[in-house]
Amino acid sequence: MDASLSRLTTTGPWDELLHGPGRAGLEAALPPYLVGRRWFGGKARRIQRVELLDAAPVGPGPGASRLVFLRVSYGDSAPEVYSLPLAFAPGPWADRVHGAWPGSEVALLEAGGEQGVLYATDRDPAFSRALLDAIAHGRTLKGRGGEIVAWSTRAFARRSEGVEELVPTPLGGEQSNTSIRFGDRMILKLFRRTEAGPNPELEVGAYLTERAAFPNVPAVLGAVEYRPRGGEPHVLALLQAFVPNRGDAWEFTLAELSAFLDRAAGRAPPAAPAAALVELAGVAPPPELRALAAPSLDAAALLGRRTAELHLALARGVDEEAFRPEPFSREDRRRLHDGARAQVRAALALLRRRRDVLPPEVRARAEAVLAREDELELGLRWVLDRPLTALRTRTHGDFHLGQVLRTGGDYVVIDFEGEPARPMAERRAKASPLRDVAGMVRSLHYAAHAGPARRAERPDAAPGEAAHAQAWARVWYAWVAASFLRAYLDAARGARFLPAGGELRELLALYLTEKALYELAYELNNRPDWVRLPLEGIAELLGAAEAGAREREDALPTKGTREAPRAAAREAREGGAPGAVLARGGPGELDRHLWNEGTNHRAYRTLGAHPQTIDGAAGTSFTVWAPNAERVSVIGDFNGWDKERHPLRRIDDSGLWQGFLPGVGKGAVYKYHLRSRERGYAVDKADPFGFMHETAPGTQSIVWDLAYAWGDDAWMRARRERNGLASPMSVYEVHLGSWRRVPEEGNRPLTYRELAPLLADHVAALGFTHVELLPVTEHPFYGSWGYQTTGYFAPTSRYGTPQDFMFLVDTLHQRGIGVILDWVPSHFPTDEHGLAYFDGTHLFEHADRRQGHHPDWDSFIFNYGRNEVRSFLLSSALFWLDAYHADGLRVDAVASMLYLDYSRKHGEWIPNKYGGRENLEAIDFLRRFNEVVYAEYPDVQTIAEESTSWPMVSRPLYVGGLGFGMKWDMGWMHDTLAYMGHDPVFRKFHHNEVTFRMMYAFSENFVLALSHDEVVHGKRSLLGRMPGDAWQKLANLRLLYAYQWAQSGKKLLFMGGELAQGQEWSHERSLDWHLLGIEGHAGVRTWVEDLNRLMRENPALHVRDFEPAGFEWIDANDAEASVLSFLRKGREGDPEILVVLNFTPVARPNYRVGVPRGGFWREVLNSDAQRYGGSGWGNLGGQEAAPVGAHGRLHSLSLTLPPLGALFFRHEPAGER
Repeated sequence: MDASLSRLTTTGPWDELLHGPGRAGLEAALPPYLVGRRWFGGKARRIQRVELLDAAPVGPGPGASRLVFLRVSYGDSAPEVYSLPLAFAPGPWADRVHGAWPGSEVALLEAGGEQGVLYATDRDPAFSRALLDAIAHGRTLKGRGGEIVAWSTRAFARRSEGVEELVPTPLGGEQSNTSIRFGDRMILKLFRRTEAGPNPELEVGAYLTERAAFPNVPAVLGAVEYRPRGGEPHVLALLQAFVPNRGDAWEFTLAELSAFLDRAAGRAPPAAPAAALVELAGVAPPPELRALAAPSLDAAALLGRRTAELHLALARGVDEEAFRPEPFSREDRRRLHDGARAQVRAALALLRRRRDVLPPEVRARAEAVLAREDELELGLRWVLDRPLTALRTRTHGDFHLGQVLRTGGDYVVIDFEGEPARPMAERRAKASPLRDVAGMVRSLHYAAHAGPARRAERPDAAPGEAAHAQAWARVWYAWVAASFLRAYLDAARGARFLPAGGELRELLALYLTEKALYELAYELNNRPDWVRLPLEGIAELLGAAEAGAREREDALPTKGTREAPRAAAREAREGGAPGAVLARGGPGELDRHLWNEGTNHRAYRTLGAHPQTIDGAAGTSFTVWAPNAERVSVIGDFNGWDKERHPLRRIDDSGLWQGFLPGVGKGAVYKYHLRSRERGYAVDKADPFGFMHETAPGTQSIVWDLAYAWGDDAWMRARRERNGLASPMSVYEVHLGSWRRVPEEGNRPLTYRELAPLLADHVAALGFTHVELLPVTEHPFYGSWGYQTTGYFAPTSRYGTPQDFMFLVDTLHQRGIGVILDWVPSHFPTDEHGLAYFDGTHLFEHADRRQGHHPDWDSFIFNYGRNEVRSFLLSSALFWLDAYHADGLRVDAVASMLYLDYSRKHGEWIPNKYGGRENLEAIDFLRRFNEVVYAEYPDVQTIAEESTSWPMVSRPLYVGGLGFGMKWDMGWMHDTLAYMGHDPVFRKFHHNEVTFRMMYAFSENFVLALSHDEVVHGKRSLLGRMPGDAWQKLANLRLLYAYQWAQSGKKLLFMGGELAQGQEWSHERSLDWHLLGIEGHAGVRTWVEDLNRLMRENPALHVRDFEPAGFEWIDANDAEASVLSFLRKGREGDPEILVVLNFTPVARPNYRVGVPRGGFWREVLNSDAQRYGGSGWGNLGGQEAAPVGAHGRLHSLSLTLPPLGALFFRHEPAGER
């Protein structure tokens, strides 16, 4: 036992020391113990006093640990609070403590006549188990000045089985905290220094796992807090899921660098790229470098994507003040500037004092930096001179390779505590996410130094090897950092927190400078041999600033285009053209057989362009179908669009051409050059299977991948129920390009990532269950709204990348909103770069113009009888369900597919083999489409836009139907809008237009759609189609929506309908959002919200939408008054809903309506309520049914019907009021 330990005595139990007379002795004994702890932050300061604040038992019995709170006061700085678990080990236990946990002894203690030792129990399994037990059972532990409260999350319950049997193991190597691992299931972090208020690691971790559903962080399982009376809580411990891993990213990166240096041994190192980091991120690395560094480059790219996804998740918290993105205010910019300037002055002052002890070569670099101190300060001034477009968000705060775990083939981010030395308020402060990016870039720079340094220490290191390794490591760092940044910017493209224009480069440089100066001060104080690293970083930034003095364009490429490499980037890429095409990769024999058979339903996995590594060579495999070509080659920005340089090979007789191009990677722009056997025809074609294409007027394809970390697991698990035919479903139809625009920026549309939170918020607030997007498939003509598709496997690049569109879908799913996509297999445009006349023959379209050309749209019609075309289209359908998690496909223009004579005159069409007008091949294709989709995804819906009375469109295949889940009711849309357009005085003469639907309403599973087609081409907006003065128009519109929501069937409303938009929709302008500031229009929006809520909350309005038993007329025949009344009914036990609609502008008091039973009928919605802009007529909340017969029923209500009003009543049995 250490004889230098203090000796303490208490006559009673040992814990009397904590509150009794012996307390002063314990307080005096603590400073020597504390200064020997690695987690104690006051080692370099003079401790003035240690004061015990409170203590609470952790576990039952006198031998249990006490968690003690200490306030440590210093002579020259603010006091700090620490937590310390203590226990007493009497007699032989004291020797065991000394042997098992040396250094844990605090003092020798005689308590109640027993000799022993007072020791810290942070490594004692009994303490660890007691703390885990407290979390598991939600225990509250009482102290004298407050209480310790432990709690667990829902995620803990999934891991709690057998938790009492887990063996705790303290982890070594901690710095500011103590970590304890429980088997392979959990890890407990004990915070040693505590502060009042939210702890960022708990706050951010809980947000990311519980609300943002970000998968690449350890799940938060529970926490322990100390809650003093009258004060803010202190977080004492955090329980997280243990993440099995291969170590941190620092060691993983060093191992990858070592392997790279081994491969580079014996090769002359090239000059490190002269281009600045942001510019270098805009181009692919040279092929020879790619061949050597592919694992490091790919790992860095993955880390960049995960970092962006982390920042995107942190920026989603628009509903929570702590996570809501905010602009940089003038004060924020001043703080940023002043903090960076103080860092410059402090670090360079220290450098000036220490420069004489530096090695000569480092001293020279130090002098060069010191000579430019004024330049460094002046380089910060721009932050004060103009507003920033970047946003401040929550960030990691201390991001580097040591804060990331490598888990198999992925990364998990840990330790969101921030820099522990900083105050809690600073650690929780919002900043630009580029601060984290800068931290990781600087960490990669350190790795590039550490790798060669380790090699130089090896006993077998050859002379000159260190210099050779350092030269290669500089090249490695430049391209790996660029790969990280490129992937980050790709994944975060369009995010509102990213700065615009040249600000991205400047802000990143500021954070890199700040980080390098912080490192400089640290190295000068701790590792002078490493000072050259931050000096190199500062010198590089000064050089980049000098080269970038002129105004630069945005570092992010324009959506849908690929910028020509800048001069420096071209220099970096010199000699970087890909090598010869290799006959490797591509579709296998089975894939090719199924393709030709028409049953390859996922051909996108092998056809098209796929970045991959084959035999250690990174590149891209290209495969295209062109059976009538005599030569096919790949042309692109990587070979100067040379038609001869990279020919593909023909694979047997499948009609497929394939080749692998080493050195071509993600972001490469390409086309296929085809020379046909037919009349020497030659053409450049976009890739039919391309995952990304340029936006018009560009026509090239872009090599891309589909990597994305989805966060919608909860939605996908619940989707079967959400999408079921008995579920409530109301759909908000959206054209993304015109939903909302940015007039201050040339009236540009929002990006996918900008749309995501705004659209999700709007749709969720309105209560819609799904959105339906007008086609997002790539289309050259914007005015086609997407219905003239050329890219059947690519979301349009007008609004961002494939990952950006995934983010939009993911965000909607996480808000509980389904996503239906319009899909167009009915026709495709005639653009030369597209599918038309693909290999010099009619490949995708039918060869006979009478069956292959659409006269209305001047487009081509697919040849549904050709097997490969079926493979192509079925692969496209499954692609959107596979890759983009779509919840349904609405098939456009089905009628044009079903009929050979659709929109054709006599003699302009070809009868089928039986002499009929039915397109047998298209019918077979549609049936096969539904069969395949529902076999793979029984929890999605297929929906037909079919405008004729073709029978059994939404009936199963086994009864002879086409197999769709649902069908738009075009007849209802036409009849209802015609009826609502009549002057109300004359509606009685057209009464059948609103009653006829019930003659066929259950022949199909109908969707009642008020779609985009009804508010364009001179038809006027829905409000514009309503008769009457301004008040009557709004009242009629509310009545129209009431009738739609009251009818049997699912609902669809095109965007703008909720605003009661007055002008017709145009794809060139935004919706008229200002209307929500006008009372009547705001009332319509509220009416739609309440209709959705009523539908969701009342099974009678959705559970039997497609069953005759779900609807019952009360009175369909009061044409004279233009009044309808009917019941909507659910399953047994579901309250019935009575609907009464008055289509005239006349209030009707004492209007009697028969009801099926007595009891109270509550008025649950009234379209004439003043909150909707109505006049306030109503029925005082409801009525008791009177035993007066009406409409063939024994009970009735005597109602006041509001003018142009709709009433909804719900039956409430006695005892439920």
